[in-house]
Amino acid sequence: MTLLLKNEETVPLLTMNDAIEILDDAYRGYIQGKIINVPYTRLSFPTAKEGHVWHMFELRAVVPALGVSGIRLASGITDQRGGAPRRVQMPDAMRIDQIQLFDIQTAEPLAILAAEHIQLLRVGANSALGVKYLARDDSETLGIIGSGRQAETQLEAIALVRPLKRVLLYSRSAENRERFAEQARSRYSFPVEAVNSVEALIEQSDIVTAATSAMSPTFDGSLVRAGTHVNTLNAWQIDETVVQRSSLFTTTKSRVYEYLPYGEKWDYKADSPYWKQWDRVQELERVMVGEIVGRGSADEITLFYGDGAGLQFVSLGHRVLTRARERGIGRELPTDWFVGD
Repeated sequence: MTLLLKNEETVPLLTMNDAIEILDDAYRGYIQGKIINVPYTRLSFPTAKEGHVWHMFELRAVVPALGVSGIRLASGITDQRGGAPRRVQMPDAMRIDQIQLFDIQTAEPLAILAAEHIQLLRVGANSALGVKYLARDDSETLGIIGSGRQAETQLEAIALVRPLKRVLLYSRSAENRERFAEQARSRYSFPVEAVNSVEALIEQSDIVTAATSAMSPTFDGSLVRAGTHVNTLNAWQIDETVVQRSSLFTTTKSRVYEYLPYGEKWDYKADSPYWKQWDRVQELERVMVGEIVGRGSADEITLFYGDGAGLQFVSLGHRVLTRARERGIGRELPTDWFVGD
């Protein structure tokens, strides 16, 4: 039988602590050659509406230790008029995001999982691992740029790997940043302060996390203090200055291939102007297992881009599937619906 789970059903089955632990193990397995992780690919094609482009994202992996393979599939529309692309929201376009898991011994389709909750946790857990392995041990002040759901999960995750004493928050909307700060203060024991400028945040933070959907730099890299660790959720949120000032720039280093009409293929990270220094980017996994040195001194600036990878979704999806079966959550579809000749 193939288990089908809605997003709200996955929420009680996976915590942030789970996600950090699972991804830590998965990255180590990958760098030791025990996991197959396929480069992230994207299909793109213009829709009938001017400036709108359809995309399908594919992230695939095989995790033999868990006996599963899987794929994360996401389909959506962006509006590329006026510069930076923006996601088209409902009701004008749907956003479909799912994880499919398969048994590698029998080829049986094991599950189809809504990916929203898993996606949020894997982004937060990624950043937490960047902090765990690269930030100074005595880092006490976290600065978060952004006030949405991703910002919330960044705070939750990083608070699990560093004993924070202060959190600063900035977003362009004063109302949103004050709301975020008030809600966070009711949840955490440390003070959470909304600041009036991104410059004030950068100048006071030991850890900086850029957690917005911006497609342009969110802060001036020249303002980053010596000894700071910087996380970003996409390459566009950081400028070339902070890249140049970083002694170590890490990510999962998974290639992103975009397939366009008429057979054209674009190696996103090798070709994009935002990745001019790709050749000096290192895999965080190699820091984790001691193959390369992480932070060399208290004065170094370190940088981590928490990129997506198939192994994240397959490993986290497997934990969700296991707990769902234990607790009798979800609904089952007959496997023979999917069987071919």
